[in-house]
Amino acid sequence: MDQRFDRGAVLSPLEESSAEVSRDSGVVSQSASSLSMLSEAPSSGSGSHSPSFGLPVPTLDAPAPQGAPGQDEERLRRTASSYSAYVCANASEEILCLEKSLEGMLTRVDEFVGMLDMIRSDTSQIVNITLPEIHRKSEDMRKIYRKIDKLEAFVKMVAANVNAMEEQVTQAEGEVRTLPGALKKIFRTMSVPGFLNKPGSPKRSPEQHPELPAVFRTDDYFISRPQQ
Repeated sequence: MDQRFDRGAVLSPLEESSAEVSRDSGVVSQSASSLSMLSEAPSSGSGSHSPSFGLPVPTLDAPAPQGAPGQDEERLRRTASSYSAYVCANASEEILCLEKSLEGMLTRVDEFVGMLDMIRSDTSQIVNITLPEIHRKSEDMRKIYRKIDKLEAFVKMVAANVNAMEEQVTQAEGEVRTLPGALKKIFRTMSVPGFLNKPGSPKRSPEQHPELPAVFRTDDYFISRPQQ
């Protein structure tokens, strides 16, 4: 019994943890038998078998597996070349493309700023100079429009007076029945038979005088300016 307890005291930490787990399960007999089996089994350098899990547990003193020397050198060479590619990366082409794109963007920004300045100058000129001139011209045009309206009314009045005078002239010609002087002379030189002579038209009484139409005065519509 003493020999068993001495061997049990030399157990690895994983074996002790597995023994504690089995003890916590409440099966005292199974834990005792597992401890006795572990104490009797010879310990190997590569690993030990856990009775609770049934899997080989590697020990800390086990050496790492080593490959062939050629494979290690090749792996080391690839790793070194990869790191050297990371460190010695050449981004000159990307930098050149980025600089070109930045120059193009700056050129466009300058053109846009110039266009904005031109628009601002044009806007200020329109607001400060052109619009007041247009307003003044519109006032002058309103005066011209009023003059045109008055001129149209004057032309209509003159046309009405001319029409009235033409009607009176036509009426007077019908009453007098006068002929041109040349025709009168021709008829006077010719001898006309008596039966062709028409009875003379009755003479108008001296009291009847033609009524003159009311003619407008230009001074009422146009202001006379003294000649210089």
